Amino acid sequence: MWRFASAVATGTSHVRGSLPCQDRVACRAPRDNAIIIVVSDGAGSAPKGEVGAEIATTVFCESIEAQLNAGDSFHIEQAMHAAIADVIAAVRRRGKEDGFPSRDYAATLLAFVQDGDTAAAAQIGDGVICLSDAADSWSWFEWPQRGEYASSTYFLTDEGAAERFRVERLSPAPSAVIAMTDGLEPLALNYATRTVHHEFAVPLIKRLRESTATGEDHALSASLATFLSLDRITSRVDDDLSIVLAYRQSD
Repeated sequence: MWRFASAVATGTSHVRGSLPCQDRVACRAPRDNAIIIVVSDGAGSAPKGEVGAEIATTVFCESIEAQLNAGDSFHIEQAMHAAIADVIAAVRRRGKEDGFPSRDYAATLLAFVQDGDTAAAAQIGDGVICLSDAADSWSWFEWPQRGEYASSTYFLTDEGAAERFRVERLSPAPSAVIAMTDGLEPLALNYATRTVHHEFAVPLIKRLRESTATGEDHALSASLATFLSLDRITSRVDDDLSIVLAYRQSD
């Protein structure tokens, strides 16, 4: 059984500029021992980045959930690639409907899917998915992707984006996951050693491990929202902030 919590906060730079929050998250547990996690960050340079992020999180979840419920054998990597294709097609379709180019909806996409003992992750762009085993040993799926120029990254609207996505099965499947957009990277990652800060990850998952909630722990989600608005956080990062925590309770 999976237990999870999530939160999104508008960055102080967006508040000062009267700009919308461009981060979106989604987390669903569609059946026992299955979970879908998606985080997306709309590009600050994209006029409709928050719309692209909303499409990314919603369509990816819907695609995976539909494939889980199809009744056929569920091939997790194929399902991830199909969901990515569905997202890219949905963004292009929205652009045509609105009369704007796809690049106006630029967004990153990070996803984790687990069904039983089979897990996989996918990523394009910055942000990070942190993974842990039962012993609280932490690693990351993909180091935040940087683009050709400083402070740039890759987006699902880029030409050839489907091929740039990293999609990979995870073995063994993790017992804990923390997915976040790039605003929280400085708190979660040690850039010098390319490691996950245990003092960041371990207390968060400990709260979830000790929870008695089924599915989403709404109280912890509220606490995460408060945490993201603390001065000690916003004084270090002024970008939009989003995070999803998930912990798999052993049977």
